[in-house]
Amino acid sequence: MANDFLEKILKLTRAEVAQGLADNDLDAMKKMAAENVGRGFRSALSGTDKINIISEYKKASPSKGDIRLDLDPADQGRAYQAGGAAAMSVLTEKNYFKGSLSDMKAARQAIDIPVIRKDFTISEYQIIEAAAAGCDAILLITRILDDEQMKGYISLAREYNMDALVEIFDEADLERAIKAGADLIGINNRDLVTFAVDNENSVRLSRQIGPECVVVAASGVNSVEDIQKAVSNGLNNFLVGETLMRCDDPTGYLMQMLAVK
Repeated sequence: MANDFLEKILKLTRAEVAQGLADNDLDAMKKMAAENVGRGFRSALSGTDKINIISEYKKASPSKGDIRLDLDPADQGRAYQAGGAAAMSVLTEKNYFKGSLSDMKAARQAIDIPVIRKDFTISEYQIIEAAAAGCDAILLITRILDDEQMKGYISLAREYNMDALVEIFDEADLERAIKAGADLIGINNRDLVTFAVDNENSVRLSRQIGPECVVVAASGVNSVEDIQKAVSNGLNNFLVGETLMRCDDPTGYLMQMLAVK
């Protein structure tokens, strides 16, 4: 099922990239991208003396269906910032997550903290598009990229003043990410093949990563208790999405998470 989902989403993404290249002036986009001034996504997560949370705006997902279609990205971003979020993640994939680049733009214009575009990046075009839209960071998923792509995309993101959050799931992914030059690594607790979530995955893999890399635990971090357990195991950067989208008071809940000792 998950492999079918991945193949379908990548097929749709390839078609959208082709359409974007056909519809847009790439040289003009590159000029806009070159003017991008990043807010320092990675630096907002650096240091181990406090908890940092990337709060996510995600309307839907393949595994959960619709989450919240009624929430405005700018309002949600302001609520996250008021709660102390270190950064914000915005899903921009439209077919399965019902997101858009306009959601990212609206959120970023409303807040001061850095924003990452979370999507299935498979082309340089998407990186240029992200920078032209004012993104502070992009997501690179190790499982859908080859080594040359990863290395090139990390470099291109930096060229446009963006950080690249490189997502891994296991030791093989980690080895490839490090080899490609990743210095910001997101450990997915969700298996992309089975969708099963194991929060011990981020704990285990984080112990194999040197201090030169900033590490983020993603998926399965849904409660204050999850944060407490992860912090006790040496983690301090987290991506929290669905819980905050469903929460009536995301500002207050973020404050509770950040108050964990």
